[in-house]
Amino acid sequence: MARPHKMIVDYFPHYCNHGKTLYILQNKFQNDGYAFWFKLLELLAATEGHAYDFNKSQSWQFLLAKTQVSEDIANDILNTLIDLEAIDRELAEKKIIWCQNFINNIADVYKRRQVPLPEKPGKIQPSPNAIPPKPTSYPMPSDGPNGGVYVPVGDDLPIEEEYGREGDVLPEHSNKLNELIEATKRRAGEKKTENIKF
Repeated sequence: MARPHKMIVDYFPHYCNHGKTLYILQNKFQNDGYAFWFKLLELLAATEGHAYDFNKSQSWQFLLAKTQVSEDIANDILNTLIDLEAIDRELAEKKIIWCQNFINNIADVYKRRQVPLPEKPGKIQPSPNAIPPKPTSYPMPSDGPNGGVYVPVGDDLPIEEEYGREGDVLPEHSNKLNELIEATKRRAGEKKTENIKF
């Protein structure tokens, strides 16, 4: 059985030039705002699927302990993050923290893992082991050579149409092949080349 894909990250970018979110948090909450934001990002990075659910008291208490702020300050900071659209309002009202910009910033990790990015909770997500359907045909324009009829592609083509039958020689190579066969016959003698099939 295959090992499940990891849906956490061990690191995330911490840029030197900050956007409006961090400036507003620092201005409004001083160092608590700065520390809360990056501790929250660390928590999201280490959380499966990068969505932190604090519906349970222990999850809320852990968030407070991790960010080292009081409950009032945490609520004020989270409300500010909602107003700044740094975290998703709809999910925050359900006590789930989701930051789409965080997901966008770590997209390269999932690209290297060759797995899809985690999606916002509540969206239907395909199984990580699901194989996307392969197109079997493409529509042709109605005025095209097939008059709007679908043309098979890829695995739907008979093998002969895609690669030629075994033993077929492309016309542009047939003269060169015949020359090689004749040269081989002359050097090796007729008896040795009778069983060679091309």
